[in-house]
Amino acid sequence: MISRIKRRLNGFVKVGLLAGAAIAFSSNATAAKILVLTTAETATDAIAINNNCVSEFTALQPTHTVVAMPGKLSDNASPLTMQDLSPATGPYDIVVTCTVYAAANQAAVSAIADGMRQRTARAFFNFDEHASFMPAFIAAKNDWTLALSTIRGGSGEPQILNARSIYADAFAGLPVMGGHSYGAYTGVPLDNTLYTPQSAPIPPNSDIVPGASTMVVPIEQSYLDGNGAPQGACLFQSSDVSMFDSVRYLANRGRISAAFINATAPGGACSLSPSISKSFSANSIAAGGTSILTIRINNNGGYTDAAGVFQPGAPVSNLKVQDNLPAPLQLDGVPTTTCSGGSLTGSSGQTALGLEGATLPSGGCTITAAVTWPASAVAACTGASVINTINAGVEFTTAGGTAKQNATAALACAPVASVQVSKSVAERNVMAGAAAHFTVSIRNIGPVAGTGIVVSDPVSSDWSSVTWTCSATGGASCPSESGAGAIAVNGLTLPAGGALSYAIAAVSAGSANSATNTVSVSPGNGQCSSGAAPCIASATVAVLGGVQIDKSRTSGATAKVGDTVEYKVQVSNPTGVPVTRPIAIADPLPAGLESGHWTCAGACGTTTSGSLPLAVTLDGLGPQASATFTLSAVAAASGQGASVINTATATPTAPELCLNGQAQCSASADSVQINPSAPATPTAVPSLSQWALALLSLVLGGCAVISVRRTRMH
Repeated sequence: MISRIKRRLNGFVKVGLLAGAAIAFSSNATAAKILVLTTAETATDAIAINNNCVSEFTALQPTHTVVAMPGKLSDNASPLTMQDLSPATGPYDIVVTCTVYAAANQAAVSAIADGMRQRTARAFFNFDEHASFMPAFIAAKNDWTLALSTIRGGSGEPQILNARSIYADAFAGLPVMGGHSYGAYTGVPLDNTLYTPQSAPIPPNSDIVPGASTMVVPIEQSYLDGNGAPQGACLFQSSDVSMFDSVRYLANRGRISAAFINATAPGGACSLSPSISKSFSANSIAAGGTSILTIRINNNGGYTDAAGVFQPGAPVSNLKVQDNLPAPLQLDGVPTTTCSGGSLTGSSGQTALGLEGATLPSGGCTITAAVTWPASAVAACTGASVINTINAGVEFTTAGGTAKQNATAALACAPVASVQVSKSVAERNVMAGAAAHFTVSIRNIGPVAGTGIVVSDPVSSDWSSVTWTCSATGGASCPSESGAGAIAVNGLTLPAGGALSYAIAAVSAGSANSATNTVSVSPGNGQCSSGAAPCIASATVAVLGGVQIDKSRTSGATAKVGDTVEYKVQVSNPTGVPVTRPIAIADPLPAGLESGHWTCAGACGTTTSGSLPLAVTLDGLGPQASATFTLSAVAAASGQGASVINTATATPTAPELCLNGQAQCSASADSVQINPSAPATPTAVPSLSQWALALLSLVLGGCAVISVRRTRMH
């Protein structure tokens, strides 16, 4: 019936920002929200197939909410967008696509691919005869390479459920899915193979799949980020759509949708239950060597919202993880975890670790432990790996259930010289220009001697000068007992158990806020204890700038009550290293001075003036930067007769220090003598004799006037 399948694995274009939904997925499979999309077909049989695909899922209403968009995958006038996949009403639990003869257009391919990659829906079920969405499906799981086998002909060859897949339980009601003519893919792992052609069954005693016609990538494997956390949706990809043709659909009706709905239930491949994975770094070590075991627990409950932002799932309670190490592995130290709460057990020499009663955060969490292959077990170092497994649902459980995939990692040991390098520093912080003291240890913890070892410990620009001494134990010999500058050794031989120890004194150049000393060792005929070459160890010390405060009086040595007394306070960082943490500046004003005001110039930040007393905080100070405060206070009557000393302090935030190495530094200005104000000059008051003289003058003047008038009358 369906005679052509076009494979387009190249030219695949992905869109950038998507619009997701603001509401989380349904909590179970009893009320799913489903979107059904098809291509626009012209052939009669293809139209019938797509109609049956739509009706298979719309028949689930009203128990489930179903939105159908027939022909949308081919619609060029109004192409499919991320808004269709992520409506404002909330994300879909399931997106179903059906393609027959017509290919989905590029807009639909891009939108579906980004939806699969960014998990706008919990699951995508692609009945994809045209392989429109196969590139995005392959990209979801980057550790496989799929190849399409010969398209199988014949009439009515069904697909048979792979009951050996850990994801087959949800499809128990659909052991046979009728089909007609379709392709099958090689290179698909056993658990990811959901259905195979009836004519190409999986051999009972083999995990090799001859051909997979319907495949699954569960959430826990879909588009893993750099930390191993899944970002993509649960994906089903079938190379067949003829299970919906007019003949085969009679037997498949109602069973296909039921099976795929079951896949979204707790425990299904598309459930949101947490998953677990683990890895060793390195995956091959020598006897006595150490590898870092990382157990990652993924929350898996998130989705991409309408703004294109990934919203993590809710935290999951009652997390339990038990990891029993295979012999002869042992813990080399106490494990650590980023999971919330609970009780974490395990210590050096033990063969198991456990976490119980913890909470799995929204973004997932990890358990990390150093694991060693004991030197006493060198006889077991044959190069073969031991397998470390955590069984989901048994040794890994949560209140929200678990995904089906177990966590497995392998660690091998080879009988070779094993070079272990470590470096430590005695100080956490040093001032610019001061010395940091490092210890470098180079040991052969393997069962055989190591030869041709190269040691390099260069002097970086972080340091102005370096001196060192060497000591040897376990039959080893120092090439030189002391020296200055870089350590450079070629052709070193370390017997089994032999070690060199270098004591290094390095003076900080004061050019940055941190200084690192790194040693690199090429293991010669052996290997690094970490499994990766060269063997590198570093230690870093924080380099601190220094805060300095100076204060001076800029007005006279004496002042009268009411006069202005002026000071200059300068807070500076005279080093070449920035002070990156806040610095509290205070000048509380002593008794004898009243409030006034202050201004600031230089590296003051956003506040450059204010009222006294001075109490400000600088964000920090760059190299050779300073802030200068000018203070204007008023001499108070309470200070009459006193010699007043004014002190200012600078308090950097730890671990920053003052230049003198103290947590707080202070500076005082020369004292000022406050004197009483000068008495006021009184206004003179006329005496009685003065009043009498004035009165006499008035009388005489009056008499003169009268005399003149009389003369004129006569």
